[in-house]
Amino acid sequence: MDINDKLKYNVDCFKERYNQWDDIEDPFEKAIKKALGDFTFRTTKKQEHIDVKGVEGLYKQICSDPNNSLIKRFKDYGVDNYSKKEVFDEWHKTTCDALMNVLKNLYQSIHYGKAQKIVNMTFKYLYCISNDRNDNYYKYCHIPLDSIILDWIWANKSVFQDAYDKFNMCVLFQHQYFENWSNLDYSNDKFDGNRYSYMFFQELIRAFCEDKKITPLQLEFLVWPQFQWEKAAKEFCKQTENMLNINSNMDEKSANKLLNSIYELLENKLILIDWKNDL
Repeated sequence: MDINDKLKYNVDCFKERYNQWDDIEDPFEKAIKKALGDFTFRTTKKQEHIDVKGVEGLYKQICSDPNNSLIKRFKDYGVDNYSKKEVFDEWHKTTCDALMNVLKNLYQSIHYGKAQKIVNMTFKYLYCISNDRNDNYYKYCHIPLDSIILDWIWANKSVFQDAYDKFNMCVLFQHQYFENWSNLDYSNDKFDGNRYSYMFFQELIRAFCEDKKITPLQLEFLVWPQFQWEKAAKEFCKQTENMLNINSNMDEKSANKLLNSIYELLENKLILIDWKNDL
């Protein structure tokens, strides 16, 4: 299975996971509402005296202005916006800035990281919804940044070193400069002396994708489910090993070795917890 087959498989799996699309006919409204479900309401504190309830409430707030709503920006997104990387980046920034202006009236401590999640996930859902997809439409789209993607970048830091070196930065590639995705700010400077910026990670991913014949948005369909599984598998192995008093380095195990470890640990754990016949 080549990378295009894997991409199609993962996109189909993602579509199947969210196949219970509602009855909304407008693909843009449908995609935005799905993206708002990834906003992580539970970690976002509302401003005082603000009563915005769930996805529907937030959608009304960000799409109510007929002249400057998020849905209008996506519907106006055309060939000019995705003709060049720099043009797309400018569209992305103005769109996220407009979205942040609304979000800041509703929630406390809103950063670019929150806005990018909504915008980038909208593109991801549109990629799935569209039956006559034009890949040029998504060519320069950003990868949606969250904890899974940032952890994946750091876990593969040796792979990203060549991409990082292209930036000619005067500091080593270090995890201490990573920021929580929701607190990321926009800056073309990539590094302010304390933190990598949102655009640093986007340019890093773009540099990584240059010779891979895959776009950053397509890469997310491959990386996210795989690395989420690896993280969950390692945590399962870690907790089970603690129960069985076994010590090993999960971080050094490949996916295949990790799978074999799970089989072995499951066998040992099932023996350990199967006490019913002893009563």
